[in-house]
Amino acid sequence: MVTSKSGDSSAYPGTSLPSRDITVLEEEEKDQNQRICGVKAKMMLAAALIVLLIALLTATIVLITVVNSGRKLLGSETGAEGNTQRSEELTDSGFRIPVAQRVTCPMRSRDICRAAGCLYSVRDEGGKPLSGDSAVPRCFYPPHSYTLSDSSNIGYIPRIPANNTPDRVPYQISSYLDEDSSGSLALTISRNRDMKRKRRTALSSTAYEVKYGNPFGFDVTRQNETVFSLKRQQDIHVMGQFISMEFGVPRNTRVFGLGRLQQLEKTFDDSVYTVWSRADERGAHPFLLLLSEQGLASGLYIHSSLPMDITLRRSSGLGVLVLGQSATFRFFMGPKVIDVIKQYWSCIGPPGRPSYRGLGHFYGSESVASVDDLEAMINKHDQLQQMPIEGLLLGEAMNPHNIPFSYDNTTRGQLAEWQTNNNLTFISTLPPAIVTLTTGKTLMEKSGMEDNVFIARGTSNDNEISPHNSTDRYPLTEEGDGESPNYRDGAIPSRREGRDHHGAPLQGMYAGRVALYPDFTAPATEEWWEGSLSEGYGSGFGFYLTNNMPFNELNGAVGVCQSAQSDAYLSRLLNVRNLQTNTLCLSALSSAGSHLTLHNTFALDQARVTQQALKPWPVSKLPIVVSDATSPGIGSYAGHLIQPTDDGGPQSAINQMIAFSFLGVPFVGPNMCNRETQSDSECLTWYSLSVVSPLAWSMASAGIPRILAGNSSFSERVANILKFRQALLPYHHDTLYRAHVGGAVPLRALQFDYPADTTAPMYQDEVLLGDAILYSPILTPEAAYRTTYLPDGMWCNWMDGACYQGPTQLRVVSDHAPASTTFLRGGSVTVTQNSATTTTLSRRQKVRLIVVLDGNGRANSTRFFDDGETSNALETEYYSLVRYTVTNNSLRATFPHQGYKGGVMRQQYEKIIIYGLPRRVSALWQVTNQETHTTDRETDSTRETDNTRETDSTDSTRIRASCLSAGATAFYKLIVSDTNVVIKLGEPFELTWTFRDG
Repeated sequence: MVTSKSGDSSAYPGTSLPSRDITVLEEEEKDQNQRICGVKAKMMLAAALIVLLIALLTATIVLITVVNSGRKLLGSETGAEGNTQRSEELTDSGFRIPVAQRVTCPMRSRDICRAAGCLYSVRDEGGKPLSGDSAVPRCFYPPHSYTLSDSSNIGYIPRIPANNTPDRVPYQISSYLDEDSSGSLALTISRNRDMKRKRRTALSSTAYEVKYGNPFGFDVTRQNETVFSLKRQQDIHVMGQFISMEFGVPRNTRVFGLGRLQQLEKTFDDSVYTVWSRADERGAHPFLLLLSEQGLASGLYIHSSLPMDITLRRSSGLGVLVLGQSATFRFFMGPKVIDVIKQYWSCIGPPGRPSYRGLGHFYGSESVASVDDLEAMINKHDQLQQMPIEGLLLGEAMNPHNIPFSYDNTTRGQLAEWQTNNNLTFISTLPPAIVTLTTGKTLMEKSGMEDNVFIARGTSNDNEISPHNSTDRYPLTEEGDGESPNYRDGAIPSRREGRDHHGAPLQGMYAGRVALYPDFTAPATEEWWEGSLSEGYGSGFGFYLTNNMPFNELNGAVGVCQSAQSDAYLSRLLNVRNLQTNTLCLSALSSAGSHLTLHNTFALDQARVTQQALKPWPVSKLPIVVSDATSPGIGSYAGHLIQPTDDGGPQSAINQMIAFSFLGVPFVGPNMCNRETQSDSECLTWYSLSVVSPLAWSMASAGIPRILAGNSSFSERVANILKFRQALLPYHHDTLYRAHVGGAVPLRALQFDYPADTTAPMYQDEVLLGDAILYSPILTPEAAYRTTYLPDGMWCNWMDGACYQGPTQLRVVSDHAPASTTFLRGGSVTVTQNSATTTTLSRRQKVRLIVVLDGNGRANSTRFFDDGETSNALETEYYSLVRYTVTNNSLRATFPHQGYKGGVMRQQYEKIIIYGLPRRVSALWQVTNQETHTTDRETDSTRETDNTRETDSTDSTRIRASCLSAGATAFYKLIVSDTNVVIKLGEPFELTWTFRDG
């Protein structure tokens, strides 16, 4: 048996270890046990965490399933607003972002918005639903998606992370605001790194003031009124291939222009206007004329030929979404309407001067298809007694097999004979499409292929927007812009001439045949087009450029158009879903770029090339060119024929005439009485519009024109309207001259001249023509009368000389006599000429002078005269200006310029009529020497003799005249006949009168 010794403290009997070592082992064993427990605790904690994560993942999956089920139950985006809000709560936290920080992401639907990486919400940050007219964007960018940093020499640079979405990639943009020589402000936004650098300058003017705000913000104020504002950095955004702007304008601003010109004045109702020329919108004019509540005018011109959307916000804002990587916004500060239009025309170029023959009355029929049909129509025309007819309109049916430029020698010979013997002018309808034959080639196709003048099919890269093909194609007259071609001299900048377009021509469809389309931007096309016109038609023709949007019966081309990345942007953002509808592929390639860039300017280029081609034949004669499609600057080369619509009627035609006039296309008029279903009364209403329309065409859609098929009473009434109109042609010629040289708008609404008159906007069917005439046609067939409004000033009725002091309202009886609804402005002088069957014959007739005194007994007008044909009459000073003034009871005619002395200047005044005399005239004499100061004369109104002025008989001529009461008013009219005094238009003269006492 083993026992311990005294003092042995070992806890482990049977061992030989000392007590100290045993104590160490015990401590180590305790530490090991603690470590084992710690490991076990950590393993248990890890297991618990794993279980928790699995539980959370399971809960998330369940929640997603519930959300998706909830979305299905709540409905699609077009469902009820309450369901949409509940769906938003489940799927989007975008409503938490304050509305003041929401930057518009221009996507049109919720799904596309989110797919682009943007947020979508229909509520404000407090969860309150946005009202229907709220300007707060529903689709907007996430916060901190980009930042702005200042750069002292190129503007402000947004920097966007590269890993956002394809729509938002890193780039820099520059912004600068400059004032050009016309007095307009130009805001340029560009992503082009190669743009010349400019510093922002503090602009100031006596007419307005510019104040800068945040990086892109500015206010343009005028007379303590903010005209334009860009207050927040959120109001501008450049993304991908678009520039989006939000401009503020004063409330209650009236806006004119844009598209849908059937309606003259637009409203701020969130309507979207897409600037894209198409068959139902025959014009692309990105110009807005704005009229404030105080009557001050301003304008905005988006200087880009690329497609764009312009939205008139309910909150009195202008939203602009324009395709491209650069754009210039030009602000015109007025303050009068005429000032704004002059500034706009200084950018796009002034309207051209049409031939005097072009002012005549033309008629025709689309169904006339042969020389025999024409001869039958001309024979009927000869039976009409003194019906003013300048010439005939030849439809496309006259082209053999619908192939332009294909008149044979027999047809051309017969037309030339009628031109000579019947003094007729022919207008040929000319589409741009060159149709092909199934066997062989036409001469046009063959020569065009040899000269490589047709638009090519293009590739998938040709409709991408880059700094090289996104620049503007509209004309710009200011020097030094560097971004836009100047078409005033017909030249295309050399940087555009260097691009060749090789490849097969694009094939469209026209008149049921495969068609090719000329590239009017190529220099070779100009020579080819001139030769084709000369060989196909000969001299003396005018041309109606129809379907030059350009129209294509297919949507793009034969086969499939090449698509590109830009197609996605176009279909996603623009209001028009398919821009290729009934036109060419956007990737179609011309010398100056893709069709995407050139579509809106196709008609402009065709009109320019046609105008240049016609000038050499006959030499130095003004041609007649009218275009179907329009765009800024086309008025320099062509007029426009308005096609009536079923919904608008004559009022729609008036609105369009006024709109095209201030848009720079004043040679305009409606197609009158062109449908067989129209009654005689309806046709008379349409013909009454010709009184104030410089272009007077009647092209029947089928059958013979109504003036030939109608009864004799109808034809007689039409003839009376046209005779009155033709008497006004010297005045029309003068107004178009003033538009060309001075920026005066021929046709205007009352509110343009009287912006402070709150009654004027109510009479949108009244028209101001030039500086002298107010016309109030009766637009309702069979109406017994109409109410005419005369604004401030003196106005005298053309028919009876009755004068009225405005503003006032009159009841005018309807008799379809345009003279009864025509009023002359006080202070104006008008020259008319007796009518004849053609303008050539009418210019050989006597003239009349109508003077209307203002409230102070004064008048002052200067009128323009030339031969109506010479294209360079202004450059060679082959014209005359006659200034008529009335002061101190004396009418004088002087000549500031007298370079044209033949033709009409040799005709004598048949009558000199003075309206607005406050009392009867007792004596009238003609001063033949400036030193003559006295005489005594008799008038029919009195036999009393005035002996207060005496002179030698050699210095004066005795005159007998009639002084009569003017209607039921307190004014008198004086009529001097050529039986009493012989004065020619080209001679200076002076007439002086005295009034009867009492």
